[in-house]
Amino acid sequence: MTESGKMINQYKSKMQSKNLISANLILTLIVLCYSTTIHAQDFENQFGVKGGIFFTNQMVDLPSNPDGQIGFNVAGVARIPFIQDLFFFQPELGYSRKGTSFNLEAENFSFDFDYIEAPLLISIGKPNVSFVEVGGYFSYLLNTNVSQPSMLNNESLPNISADDYNRLDYGIAFGLNFNYNNYFVGARYYYGLADIARTSIQDIYGIRARNRGFQVYLMYMF
Repeated sequence: MTESGKMINQYKSKMQSKNLISANLILTLIVLCYSTTIHAQDFENQFGVKGGIFFTNQMVDLPSNPDGQIGFNVAGVARIPFIQDLFFFQPELGYSRKGTSFNLEAENFSFDFDYIEAPLLISIGKPNVSFVEVGGYFSYLLNTNVSQPSMLNNESLPNISADDYNRLDYGIAFGLNFNYNNYFVGARYYYGLADIARTSIQDIYGIRARNRGFQVYLMYMF
């Protein structure tokens, strides 16, 4: 066999080995995911409700330090165990009121936002002690309630509505709760990643406007 033929055979052998390793790895991952799913189905899913106070604000270009607003949140909750009493997938679906206010050129602006909100969290901890929550959230803007002056710098301001904002908001969320039996008392922080301002509202407080929120809540699982 020629030298080039030997090199080709060695290359084929290496490729076959790599393909075999990749196939085994993929098969192992599939088996692990399937086993985890089947195992999780053996556990009992939990469902409940939660409600709390939302201390919200926005990061905006102008002014640099807007004032926060106090809103609220109510939601339905599911806790799907992957490791019994230790590791849960926790989706939620509910309603949140967020907002902010600030003074610009000696004029006051106040904004309230009504969202349908869906946090998707991982909850890890120990029953009757505490759980750490981490994940993300998606929100859809339903309505806005805006209090604003009609004039700024001797120029007329347009009426601000929900159409001046991007309907979809998203970001990360993390927090901690304390658990006793079916009751949970917790605190969670929401860090928005989406720019929510669009159209003429960008001229008032800039392009880069994102939601922030600190939530204190009580949750009960049935």
